[in-house]
Amino acid sequence: MINLNQASTMSTIGIGIVLILVTITIALCAILVWLITKNIKSDNKNYNRYYLIIIVAGGVIVRFVLSLFFGGFRDLSLTYKNIVESFSITGGMGEFYDRFIGEIFPLPYYLILILGGLSRALGFAVTTAESMVFIKFPLIIADAITILLLNKIASKYINEKVGLIIAGAYAFSPVFIIESGIYGSTIAYLIPLLIWAGYSLVNKRHFQAIFAYSLAMITHILAVYAFPVFVIYFGYRFIRSIIVSINAKKAGAKGLKSKLCIKIPVYSIVSFITIYLICLPISLSSIGANPLVFIYSLTLKPLASVYYFSNNGISIYNLFGRNAIELGNSFPTAIFIIIFALIICGIISVVYFSKRNTASVCLILTHISYTVITYYVGANLTDIVVICALLLLSYILTQDKRILTVFALTSLSATIASITALDNANCLNMYEISYFYKTVFQITDGVALVFLIVSSVISIISHIYLSFTLLDITIANKRKLLAYDENATITSSINNLFK
Repeated sequence: MINLNQASTMSTIGIGIVLILVTITIALCAILVWLITKNIKSDNKNYNRYYLIIIVAGGVIVRFVLSLFFGGFRDLSLTYKNIVESFSITGGMGEFYDRFIGEIFPLPYYLILILGGLSRALGFAVTTAESMVFIKFPLIIADAITILLLNKIASKYINEKVGLIIAGAYAFSPVFIIESGIYGSTIAYLIPLLIWAGYSLVNKRHFQAIFAYSLAMITHILAVYAFPVFVIYFGYRFIRSIIVSINAKKAGAKGLKSKLCIKIPVYSIVSFITIYLICLPISLSSIGANPLVFIYSLTLKPLASVYYFSNNGISIYNLFGRNAIELGNSFPTAIFIIIFALIICGIISVVYFSKRNTASVCLILTHISYTVITYYVGANLTDIVVICALLLLSYILTQDKRILTVFALTSLSATIASITALDNANCLNMYEISYFYKTVFQITDGVALVFLIVSSVISIISHIYLSFTLLDITIANKRKLLAYDENATITSSINNLFK
């Protein structure tokens, strides 16, 4: 392994890496727009299918190689180390809900135990950066699954060439490479599940949507942000099914006109029992077998257990210098959650019920998640990466070119913030984890804070633009599409984007 030595604050090399990755991100987004412009109406299916294999393999190799040189964000590494060691010390998983819930959720917890144990069996102590290579490997595989999912969906809704282009964008965008190959965030597990759930929702594959979302709920706290979208969508479908069946019965029809009033509860119960049983081994010794306590521990407890206005996250609170500032005991967290939930439900209801267009549900899901990440307290650094992935899905389903602009801005914001945080905490190396025991991981001042604020400003502008785009698509029923031009240049494609 090679150590790339950094200073303890934002270094010249770190600033250089930020500028290089910003340039790559801008170039990649420009190429993405150019290639889509050239192929958006292409009906040629005689392309080499090995291209997809090359894209997936290339994305995996790039991430794996980077994992050999960068040990990840050591704040997370310390948590992973504590998970493996606590299991060894206690002989069980009873400390999960007391120590790790909110930071790590059940599915990643199991994987960390398995991969951490494997690294120890092969002679790598959990205190070494090399052990992170084992923990990152399933994250990289999760990214490969996401690449395949996006390719499949884009091939269905647009065409196979654009499917390859979107897959390539995910495979080689710095924002996604950093998240799994360098940073080592469990957010990589959440992304394919949310994409699967959103895609299933649009295709009215209700069981798959509910089941995938249920798995997402035991994967990462961000899944909770999407909960109002699923509740309102399936709640409306359930009530409408009952009304349709009642009206049909009054008209003399036999049996249920719509079976969704039966299917939705059954699907929900089956999915809940599945995740309940998956989590039971770590629940019994800590919170018991009470299903209500289990639900609370996965939803409200993590939401209410935030300590900072922003924890290196891309957030509006950074504009007021509140990053790494503790909320304090006087902060009305419960009231804040209730008010925020009511606002979110109001936005979803107004937008969805104005047209009740299922195709717009994924865009609503993306916008709501973006809203919570930007304006709710406790934002973490990698949260915004989920939005970048959901924006690609939203573009595929709506084909509105403005979403590509939002994707470019959000990717730019996330890339700047990620490298800034890694360099500020001196994590762009393979140092032993013990080296970081006294490290302050939060960004509090200097150039790093400036970069974080700039990232937040870009993200807020991007969110506002997405809000207007959402209203235009869902309420005004107006979409702005890229004009097909087989002979387009990069310059003409960019001009086309902003027309």
